[in-house]
Amino acid sequence: MEFQLPSVLQEKLTPYDQVRRAKESEKKRVIRRQSKPFSLGLPPLEQLIPNDVLPKNFNREELIKRISLSDLNQRYINTQYPPNDKDGNPAYPNGKPLTFQKSDKLIHNSQGMRIQRRILLYHFEGMWTCLWIPHSNKYVYGYSFAYKETKANRTRFECEMYADGENRKVFCVPYHRQYVDNEDPKLFSGYSWNDCERIKVDRSWWRYKTVYVTKQMIGQGHTYNLTNGIFHHRTIETWHDKSRYLKSELKDWGRCLAGTIPHWVSPESEKYGSSSDPSYSELFNRILPEQNTLGYVIKKNYEEKQANWMNAHDADRKGYLCLETTKKWDVESLKSLLFRLSNTVPLDLNERRHNIGHVLWKPDGWIEQPFFRKMLHKALESANKRLEESEKKSMHWVTSPIERVHHLIRWIDYILDVWPDTPVDYFQSYEQYFYTLSVPSRMNDIGYYRYASTEEKVREIASKKREYFGRMPVKTFLESMKKYSEQRAKEAEENTSYSSYDYETRMSRKVWDFREWTDTVNMLDSVVRSQHEVIERWDKLEPKPKLRKLDSPRRWRLTELHDHVMGMQWKENNENFNLPQDLFAKPIKVKWKEAFADNELYQATRGRYGTTITQEVNSGKSMWSEKEDSVMTFFQPITSHQLADWGRAVRNCVGNSSYANSIKQKRYFIVLAMVDQKPRFTIQLKLSDGTLLVDQIADIANKRLNDEEKQFVEHGIGRALQLITTQLQPEEQNS
Repeated sequence: MEFQLPSVLQEKLTPYDQVRRAKESEKKRVIRRQSKPFSLGLPPLEQLIPNDVLPKNFNREELIKRISLSDLNQRYINTQYPPNDKDGNPAYPNGKPLTFQKSDKLIHNSQGMRIQRRILLYHFEGMWTCLWIPHSNKYVYGYSFAYKETKANRTRFECEMYADGENRKVFCVPYHRQYVDNEDPKLFSGYSWNDCERIKVDRSWWRYKTVYVTKQMIGQGHTYNLTNGIFHHRTIETWHDKSRYLKSELKDWGRCLAGTIPHWVSPESEKYGSSSDPSYSELFNRILPEQNTLGYVIKKNYEEKQANWMNAHDADRKGYLCLETTKKWDVESLKSLLFRLSNTVPLDLNERRHNIGHVLWKPDGWIEQPFFRKMLHKALESANKRLEESEKKSMHWVTSPIERVHHLIRWIDYILDVWPDTPVDYFQSYEQYFYTLSVPSRMNDIGYYRYASTEEKVREIASKKREYFGRMPVKTFLESMKKYSEQRAKEAEENTSYSSYDYETRMSRKVWDFREWTDTVNMLDSVVRSQHEVIERWDKLEPKPKLRKLDSPRRWRLTELHDHVMGMQWKENNENFNLPQDLFAKPIKVKWKEAFADNELYQATRGRYGTTITQEVNSGKSMWSEKEDSVMTFFQPITSHQLADWGRAVRNCVGNSSYANSIKQKRYFIVLAMVDQKPRFTIQLKLSDGTLLVDQIADIANKRLNDEEKQFVEHGIGRALQLITTQLQPEEQNS
C-alpha cells in the first residue's frame, strides 16, 4: 500500500526522503559552483594555451569556467581548432573551408574530420594541463602546465622522496631516467620546481611551463609519456574513478599523435593483430632519419642477441659487438654477424677462420658455397625491400629474412651436434621444413639447467644422449620432422582459432614447437639422469644394482621412438615385479573357426560336405568375412614392465602401476589378446561366486568395440577356457 503525502508534509519530511535529499544537495552544489566559476583557480591563460594554439581573441576563460563547473571526473575538454561550423565540419569563422599544404601533418578530430590542431585541456590534482598537436611540421607536439605556487602543491608534487632539494626532477620525468643517475647529462631528464617560470595572475603566484617538442628534443631523450599526466609520481590511471574518463581522452589524443608520426609498431601487434595504442617507447622510435636505416633495425634486433653480449666489456676489445646505425650491410658483414650470433667468440669471422673446424664456418666451409651465399644475398635484398615497404610494420618484420637464415643455422648446429656426418644436401632438401619448426634445446642445455651441477656431469649426460639418438638415421629424423611439419600446417588450415599463438614475429611466419621430439629428448634425459644418480650412489648400495640398457626401438620412427623412450622412463621410475598367471599359465591360441564352431549362423555359411565357400559371407557380419585361419592368442602378463610395454603398444592406460598392483593382489584378471601375432585387445575379467565375468574389453587406443567385435572376443575367450579345462582334466585324473 502507498500513501501520497501532501506537498506541505513532503517539504517538512524532506530530511527523511533520500531521493529529494540528493536532488537538493545537487542543486546547492550547482549554485555553489556557479557562484565561484573559477573555483579551481584562473591560470595564466596565454601561457597555458598559447596564441599559436588558439587565437588571441578566443574566449579562454570560458574553457576554464566549463571545466571548473564540471564534476570531478569530467574536468577536461577535448577540443579542436578551428571549431566546427553549423553543419559539424571544421571551418574558419569566415566560413572558408580548410586548406592544407602537402607537407602538413594529417590530424583528425574525434569524429575523423581533418583539422589544424587537436587540443586537450584538463585539470587534475591541482594542475592545469594543455596538450596539442599542430598541423605544422615545425615541431611534433606541444604541451603546457600551470599550477599555483602554494605550499600544498609543493607537498603534493614533490612528496617525501623528493623533499631533499628544490632541483629534483618531478615533472615529465622519462621512465628510463627515473632510476638512472649517472647518464649523459645532455639527455632530457624532466623538470624541477625551479625549472618552471613564475608569473602573477591577479593576486596569486603561478608557475608554468610551455614546451614545443621538436624532433631534436626527442633525439635527446624527450620521450615522456604524456598520457600518464605531468607529475610522474601521481599518474593518471583508468582504475581510479576521478581519472577513468580523462585517461580515455588522453589515450585518444595519443592515438591521434601516433597517426602523425612514423613509428615502428610492436611485434605483439603483428602477432595478435591488436590495434592497441603504441607505448611511448614505440611512438618515437622512427622519428629521426637514422632510425629509418637497415643498420638501425639490425642494431635494435641483433646487437644484444649476440652470443657473447653479456660479457662484451671483457671480450669485445675491438668493438665487433657494438653495431652502428649507419653501417652499410653486405654479405660479408652479415656472415660475421651470424657467426657472432651462433658463437661466443666476439671476433670477426675472417679473423677466426684459421682455427675453426666447424663445417659451416671453416675456410671454404658450407657458408661459402653458392647455396648459402645466394641465401645471404637474398636475405639482405629482401630486408632492404621490406624497409622501403615498412609503413605500420615492426622492426622484426624488416629483418625476418635474416632471422630465417639464422634459424636455419641454429638447426644446422643442432643436427650436426647429434649427427656430425650429415651431408649438406640434406639441409638444402629439407630447407622449407626447418623454417616451420622451432629449434629444440641442445643436448647439453636440458641437463645442465635442470639436473646437473658441474660441467663434467653436463658433458657426460649430453654425450649419452647424443650416442643414443645418433643411432637413429638422420634421414629418418628429417622425414619425421617433415611429416610433423605437414601435419601441423594442415591442422592450422582446419583450425585458425589459435593461429596467433604459433606466429613467430622474428620470422614473420608460423613456427611450431617440435613437441613430440622435445618430449622424447626430455624423457631420455630423465632416464640418463636416473642412471647417473645410481652410479653416484653405487658404493653405498648392496647388492649392486643393474643398469638397464638403453636399447633401441624396433623402428626409429618418431612415434615408436617416443613410446619406447617413455617405456624406458617408466621402467626407470617403477619397480619391476612378477605377476601371477593363474588363469593362463601359458599362452592359449584359438583359431577363428574353432571359436565359432558352435555358431549356427557361421556354420550356415559353409558349403556342403564341410567345404569352405570362397566368396565373401553375405550375412551382415563383417567380422566373419575375415580369414578362417586367423588366430587369437590369449595370455597374462608375466611382469609389471611387460604390462607397461603392452599398454604402450595398444595405447591405453593398462600399464599404469595401479593395474599391476591390483593384479598382484588378485582383485581381477588382465588378459591380453593378440590377433595374428599383433597386439589388439585388453580384457579385464572378474571372478564372482565361481562365475568368470567379462568386466571390460578395450581395443587399440581404448576404441569401443561394436557388437560383432565383442562377440568375436567373447567367443575366443570361451574357446580358450575350454582348452584350459581340457588341459587340466588329465592332470586331475592322474592325481
